[in-house]
Amino acid sequence: MSQLRMENEFLKGTRPPQTRAQEGAQSGRVHLGAYRGCVTWAAGYRFTDPLVDLRADASQAERLRTELLRELSAGHVLHGLDLRVIAQAPPQEEVIVETGDDTVALVHLTWSGHAEAPPWPTTKLLDSPEHLEDTIESRY
Repeated sequence: MSQLRMENEFLKGTRPPQTRAQEGAQSGRVHLGAYRGCVTWAAGYRFTDPLVDLRADASQAERLRTELLRELSAGHVLHGLDLRVIAQAPPQEEVIVETGDDTVALVHLTWSGHAEAPPWPTTKLLDSPEHLEDTIESRY
């Protein structure tokens, strides 16, 4: 199977789980599988400046997700969860992620390219649109 086809099938979630697991074992990376999705308060949220909505930009969202997965290690609140990057805050290297267990979080990427010791990358769990807005207002 070509690399491009494998990546496209991975993004669509149509590759069989054993193929993703085998690929992770061969590369030394752990793949958490395709994001299975859930409905969180962020599903209908309209991201505005300084946040950039990435729900329609799969390539940028996947690039950021890949870096996030590199940085997460055992003991981190997001480690082992299905993750989907849904927005980015470029000024602070932060991303908004949804998890497969109905959690929304603001994560500050380190861009180290390797697993970090918790609490890095720093993560703030967000329980509502108001919580996100208050957090963004205090940071920007």
